[in-house]
Amino acid sequence: MANTINDPPQETSSPPLLSSAAAPLRAQSSSFSLQIPSVKLTKHNYLTWSQFVRAILKSNRALKFVHTTDIPMKFLSDLDYDMHHVNHGFLAWEEQDQAMFSWLLNSISESLHPRVVGCVHSCHLWSELHAFCNSHTKARSHPLRTQLRSLSQGSMNISEFLSKVKTLSDSLISIGTLTTLEEHINCIFYGLNEDFQNVITSIESRIHPPSIHDLEQFLLILNQA
Repeated sequence: MANTINDPPQETSSPPLLSSAAAPLRAQSSSFSLQIPSVKLTKHNYLTWSQFVRAILKSNRALKFVHTTDIPMKFLSDLDYDMHHVNHGFLAWEEQDQAMFSWLLNSISESLHPRVVGCVHSCHLWSELHAFCNSHTKARSHPLRTQLRSLSQGSMNISEFLSKVKTLSDSLISIGTLTTLEEHINCIFYGLNEDFQNVITSIESRIHPPSIHDLEQFLLILNQA
């Protein structure tokens, strides 16, 4: 027999509580499966952090929440504005956006929280983080590239020197500043001691440059001979 208006509401089972680190973050009208990054965003790891976050957003079909062009209109007409009749499409979007906003905020280190004070939507948060971290990346890029181009072997053995070149090159890659194969090889050639000059001349005379791996392997074998 159907419930009357005076009947008590039937109880419904509630989902079990999960730890915040593993539980999906759910909005009432939709659900996301959002894993908090094990390494949170700092001003030094934006490239790897954003790569992880983009993958999570794509898997949830949620990239639209970091794009300002995808925000629905809050009021569909002047009359709606005067009567404060908010578009239901905007309300549904806002509910999900705030779930996404909370997730993004939990994905950044506390040191960056002051940078995003005043942000109210996910797209504002994303834009502010990108602008700040991108400027910091550019500031780090110049001294790293200068250090790479001016590096010389000096008293280092060949293995130590090649390792130092690779570390600087990898540091540039980690902040989104790529080095070309030619640039990497030239940094090695220019930094090697004069003992390797004949070898450098021989390699430079080839039509096709060697890969970094082949060049390093050749120099290490040559040094052991």
